[in-house]
Amino acid sequence: MSDTSLEKILILDDNSDYRKLIKTFISKLLPSVETIEYDPVFEGAPGDDFNWSEFDVLLLDYHLSIVGTTGLDILHKHHKKAFFSSHYYAHRCWHGRSGRTST
Repeated sequence: MSDTSLEKILILDDNSDYRKLIKTFISKLLPSVETIEYDPVFEGAPGDDFNWSEFDVLLLDYHLSIVGTTGLDILHKHHKKAFFSSHYYAHRCWHGRSGRTST
Protein backbone atom coordinates (compact mmCIF):
# COMPACT_ATOMS: atom_id res chain seq x y z
CA MET A 1 0.00 0.00 0.00
CA SER A 2 1.38 3.38 -0.95
CA ASP A 3 1.18 6.23 1.54
CA THR A 4 2.37 8.97 -0.83
CA SER A 5 -0.95 10.85 -0.78
CA LEU A 6 -1.63 10.40 2.93
CA GLU A 7 -0.10 12.69 5.49
CA LYS A 8 -2.37 12.60 8.54
CA ILE A 9 -4.96 10.20 9.96
CA LEU A 10 -7.33 11.02 12.83
CA ILE A 11 -8.50 8.20 15.10
CA LEU A 12 -11.59 9.38 16.96
CA ASP A 13 -12.49 6.72 19.50
CA ASP A 14 -13.33 6.62 23.21
CA ASN A 15 -11.31 3.42 23.80
CA SER A 16 -7.64 4.24 24.43
CA ASP A 17 -6.52 0.64 23.88
CA TYR A 18 -8.22 0.56 20.48
CA ARG A 19 -6.71 3.94 19.51
CA LYS A 20 -3.23 2.71 20.43
CA LEU A 21 -3.73 -0.59 18.58
CA ILE A 22 -4.84 1.16 15.40
CA LYS A 23 -2.08 3.76 15.70
CA THR A 24 0.55 1.01 16.06
CA PHE A 25 -0.86 -0.90 13.09
CA ILE A 26 -0.94 2.19 10.87
CA SER A 27 2.58 3.25 11.88
CA LYS A 28 3.90 -0.15 10.78
CA LEU A 29 1.88 -0.22 7.56
CA LEU A 30 2.34 3.48 6.68
CA PRO A 31 5.41 4.73 8.57
CA SER A 32 5.47 8.18 6.97
CA VAL A 33 1.85 8.95 7.91
CA GLU A 34 1.20 10.92 11.09
CA THR A 35 -1.56 9.39 13.22
CA ILE A 36 -3.42 11.52 15.75
CA GLU A 37 -5.51 10.06 18.58
CA TYR A 38 -8.62 11.92 19.75
CA ASP A 39 -10.60 10.89 22.84
CA PRO A 40 -14.08 12.42 22.57
CA VAL A 41 -14.94 11.57 26.18
CA PHE A 42 -11.91 13.42 27.59
CA GLU A 43 -11.75 16.19 24.95
CA GLY A 44 -15.46 16.41 24.18
CA ALA A 45 -17.06 15.92 20.80
CA PRO A 46 -15.31 18.03 18.16
CA GLY A 47 -16.93 21.44 17.99
CA ASP A 48 -17.75 23.70 15.08
CA ASP A 49 -14.25 25.18 15.18
CA PHE A 50 -12.46 21.80 14.95
CA ASN A 51 -10.00 21.85 12.03
CA TRP A 52 -11.00 18.78 10.00
CA SER A 53 -8.95 19.99 7.04
CA GLU A 54 -5.74 18.81 8.76
CA PHE A 55 -6.65 15.16 8.18
CA ASP A 56 -6.71 12.99 5.08
CA VAL A 57 -8.48 10.08 6.74
CA LEU A 58 -10.90 9.85 9.65
CA LEU A 59 -11.31 6.58 11.56
CA LEU A 60 -14.45 7.07 13.60
CA ASP A 61 -15.98 4.85 16.27
CA TYR A 62 -19.76 4.55 16.08
CA HIS A 63 -20.35 3.61 19.73
CA LEU A 64 -18.92 6.51 21.72
CA SER A 65 -19.27 6.84 25.49
CA ILE A 66 -20.97 10.19 25.10
CA VAL A 67 -24.61 10.22 26.17
CA GLY A 68 -26.87 10.88 23.19
CA THR A 69 -24.03 11.08 20.63
CA THR A 70 -22.73 8.49 18.19
CA GLY A 71 -19.87 8.69 15.75
CA LEU A 72 -22.45 8.97 13.00
CA ASP A 73 -23.94 12.03 14.72
CA ILE A 74 -20.51 13.68 14.68
CA LEU A 75 -20.04 12.77 11.02
CA HIS A 76 -23.47 14.12 10.02
CA LYS A 77 -22.84 17.36 11.90
CA HIS A 78 -19.53 18.11 10.19
CA HIS A 79 -19.16 16.28 6.86
CA LYS A 80 -20.75 18.97 4.67
CA LYS A 81 -18.64 21.81 6.02
CA ALA A 82 -16.19 23.35 3.57
CA PHE A 83 -13.20 22.57 5.76
CA PHE A 84 -14.11 18.90 6.23
CA SER A 85 -11.65 17.34 3.82
CA SER A 86 -11.38 13.79 5.12
CA HIS A 87 -12.00 11.58 2.11
CA TYR A 88 -12.81 8.33 3.87
CA TYR A 89 -14.89 7.65 6.91
CA ALA A 90 -14.75 4.39 8.77
CA HIS A 91 -16.68 3.19 11.75
CA ARG A 92 -16.74 0.07 13.80
CA CYS A 93 -18.76 -1.45 16.53
CA TRP A 94 -18.17 -4.30 18.93
CA HIS A 95 -21.10 -6.30 17.54
CA GLY A 96 -19.09 -7.49 14.56
CA ARG A 97 -20.62 -5.08 12.07
CA SER A 98 -18.58 -2.35 10.47
CA GLY A 99 -18.82 -0.14 7.46
CA ARG A 100 -16.96 2.29 5.31
CA THR A 101 -18.10 5.04 3.05
CA SER A 102 -16.08 7.37 0.90
CA THR A 103 -16.69 10.72 -0.71
